[in-house]
Amino acid sequence: MITISLGLWSLFTAACGLVQNATQLFLCRLGVGFGEAGGTAPSFSLVCAYYPANQRARATALLNFAAPLGVALGPLAAAMVADALDWRAAFLIAGVLGCLFVPVFRWTVHDPAGLSVDRAHTGVSEISAADRRSPLKRLLSSSSFWLLTTAAALSSMVLQGVLFWLPSFLERTHGLVLKERAILFGVVTASAGVAGNWASGWIVDRLGPHRQICALLPAAAGLIAIPAYALALTASTAALATPFLFVGWQ
Repeated sequence: MITISLGLWSLFTAACGLVQNATQLFLCRLGVGFGEAGGTAPSFSLVCAYYPANQRARATALLNFAAPLGVALGPLAAAMVADALDWRAAFLIAGVLGCLFVPVFRWTVHDPAGLSVDRAHTGVSEISAADRRSPLKRLLSSSSFWLLTTAAALSSMVLQGVLFWLPSFLERTHGLVLKERAILFGVVTASAGVAGNWASGWIVDRLGPHRQICALLPAAAGLIAIPAYALALTASTAALATPFLFVGWQ
């Protein structure tokens, strides 16, 4: 599943460099999102299969390093290619490199065989035969699922909006040219994203059985991010905005 998804989003990324109008670009970007969505859930499933419960938060944090590092290095590399060639070349090169990586991923990453869930260490109670026959019904009847899904969707919408708007803000408000804003954006997102992911993973693993407290971590982080972004977006210079962007992104 991850291999197929990787191939899809790489092909659609390359296709973005061949579009002739806004509608084609929109559809290609939808294809990229479709492929990326197909790679996320199976990746977290692999983490659960490879690691015991008391190490999964740190393993998940390590997996999540891909997002801030990709967000940091991708725009920086794309800015360099676009500056040297053009924006179409940046899409084409990124897509082709992704396609070349597809067979490498398929040959090197495998589903673990012979693993079973240790309920004594996962905190999962015995699942009845009826629940096993209807897992979707059991999931949809959970109020926690709906609250977490809604909160995650709203949070993701805001973060993605900031993510794609921030480079334009740095250009229009602080006059940063393409390479300057790519470097600033890359350094902040990479360092803050890695630090925040690792700290949260370590804290969750340390909390152990007190899993209810873990829900307070993203809530606290979201509340801290509000004044941090407000200060960053009203700072008089890019240098003053940088530390607040770091705190907000983290």
